[in-house]
Amino acid sequence: MRQQPTLLGTNPTILGKKKTIKIKGNKKEKQKEESARPPYTNERMKLEQLKRLIAKQRQKGYDVDFISKTQPSGTITFEESYVQTGSGIETTVLVDAFPQSPLPFWIVNLAESAPDVICIMNIESENKVTTRRRYQKMLREEKFGLEHAKDDSAAMEAQIEVEKLQQLILGTFQGESSQKVISVRLTIKTVDKKSHQERLTELVNTLKGGGFHAQAFPSDTKALYDAKWLSPEQTSSSFYKIAPFSISSNDLAKGYPFNHTELTDPEGAYQGRTDTGGAIFFDPWYRIGQRTASNIMILGKTGAGKSHFIKKNLDFQVALGNRIITFSKNNEYNKWTKDVNGIVVGMFSSTERINMMQVSGSVSKVNEDGSGKNEIDISASFTAHISSIVNNFRLLDRTITDTESNAMSVILNQFYIAYGIWRSPEDLAKFGMPDVTSLSPEEYPILSDLQDFVYKTLELFTDASTEYKMKTALKMLIEVGSGVFDGITNVRDLTKEQVVCFDLDTLLAQDRAFQQIQLANAFNLIVSQALISGLKQRDYVAEGGDPDGVMHTILMIDECHNLINIHNPFIAEQVTTSLRELRKLYGAIWLATQTPKEMRPSGTPQTKELMTAVESINKIVDFMTYRFLFNLDNSAEIKDLIGDNLPEEYAKAIPLLDKGQCVFMSGKTVMKMSVHFDPVRNQVYSGGE
Repeated sequence: MRQQPTLLGTNPTILGKKKTIKIKGNKKEKQKEESARPPYTNERMKLEQLKRLIAKQRQKGYDVDFISKTQPSGTITFEESYVQTGSGIETTVLVDAFPQSPLPFWIVNLAESAPDVICIMNIESENKVTTRRRYQKMLREEKFGLEHAKDDSAAMEAQIEVEKLQQLILGTFQGESSQKVISVRLTIKTVDKKSHQERLTELVNTLKGGGFHAQAFPSDTKALYDAKWLSPEQTSSSFYKIAPFSISSNDLAKGYPFNHTELTDPEGAYQGRTDTGGAIFFDPWYRIGQRTASNIMILGKTGAGKSHFIKKNLDFQVALGNRIITFSKNNEYNKWTKDVNGIVVGMFSSTERINMMQVSGSVSKVNEDGSGKNEIDISASFTAHISSIVNNFRLLDRTITDTESNAMSVILNQFYIAYGIWRSPEDLAKFGMPDVTSLSPEEYPILSDLQDFVYKTLELFTDASTEYKMKTALKMLIEVGSGVFDGITNVRDLTKEQVVCFDLDTLLAQDRAFQQIQLANAFNLIVSQALISGLKQRDYVAEGGDPDGVMHTILMIDECHNLINIHNPFIAEQVTTSLRELRKLYGAIWLATQTPKEMRPSGTPQTKELMTAVESINKIVDFMTYRFLFNLDNSAEIKDLIGDNLPEEYAKAIPLLDKGQCVFMSGKTVMKMSVHFDPVRNQVYSGGE
């Protein structure tokens, strides 16, 4: 028999019934079944409505997947003795009896009475009049017991209590006795009723063994559940009426051991716990005491947990609206970058070219103390630009001397004057400073223009050695560089992107000198953009903007030994200068490596170049306000890099650290911590835990 389709919106009361259809010319009736497609029930209709609602929420920009992961699953039902949710069963008990003479650290024992228990404690001072009345009532009871004692032992016990209460009453008049009223609630949660009852019984028995007593209040399951999200002021009065307990300040004080180390920055992100149980809430932008900058160094071998730690902190910075720029090796940050809607840029491609002849603003007029103009220092930036080009030549030819470097700087200065974007000293005095850092990419010269100038202007060189070395360096960059170095900047406009990842894989397959030159070019471009952004943020604050709304810039350099090492003194000097500038302009540099010995090998440098590199690297390390030291087999490598600031006991502990553990250093503060592992985000991190 032919099937009839079921249509959306058809009255569900008639679906599923058989229809009688008369066939013309035939008295026989033919039974026809409804559609093979299952009829719509109320549940299916609700499901379709939910799907449409979810689609609308997605169109509005809501992260529906995030909401689904973080909100309770299913409905919430408040039963007589427990709360049923989609993710399990929950019961909150109130501690309604406490030991008369609590042991030291009794609050710790109470809070850790069972695994995975949430302990909420309300504390407030008791009115002295109320305290005095309660003591007086207790005193009358003890005196009655003293008068009617059955034996000497009972009389002696009552006499001791009478004297104690008399001293307490006297203290209320003299201001010595201070009583607190506390209310303690413990919440336990399991996945099923059987295990829930077992855990609840275990909790109550454990408390009883410590002199406490706890019970659930059947009529208050909803109030107890809601109270987890309310402030103490909103919950105190109701719960004190249910299970109050008055305790002296002395007994309360000895309830918790204040011997733990912790870090609680006001707006910090949760990082984990110290080995003494203290929480770590860390905010790199928080300024107090010696914490005057936001630079971070992370050291640790592969698989020690530093990758998970870095990306979790970058997640937090992205959520705050800050700008992130990373260097990625082996696709370490590519997946994470795409997950946070960033872009990945190749580092050795003619389609993503950075023109090294383009003058970037690398120095500002802002002073170390924050004073000065919110402007780029054009003269200092141009001088630094000339120096960076000469340094690129020296990376190609290590035999270039300081004298030859100076001669090349003079030639470059003359070239920019001849090209028309810089001025001679006379014209500078007469016409002022040209804004050479703000031209369009097409207005800057390229290496071929410099090569033509060098070959055509014969009187430039005073000696053959300088001429040969400069021409050879230019030829290598233009002819061997495969179009990567010679041409205008055509990399995308990165200033509009919040997260940018520079992929190093193609670059690291090239000659070492080309690697270092391109890294230096990218570094100069990034720092220039960070400075310009920082100056805008300073203007924003100066005009009355909220300092908490400032956008910070973070340059995250993983495997930083590829960029900063003793064989690359020029870049080390650039990084040192940039650290000073970024600190003044809401920026920071984060460095990470698994091989600190490649940054600064042990031993004494023997050449002037190596001495300069070591000096710059030492300055970079000193600029690192925060250091997170994960497991390394040889702690001597860390000592060689960061010096004697690391206490010996922590240095010995580093090779013994488990995965996810690290030593945190900030100034004189040193603590061992275990990083909180995020299993959900780790699926995106894909580069270690």
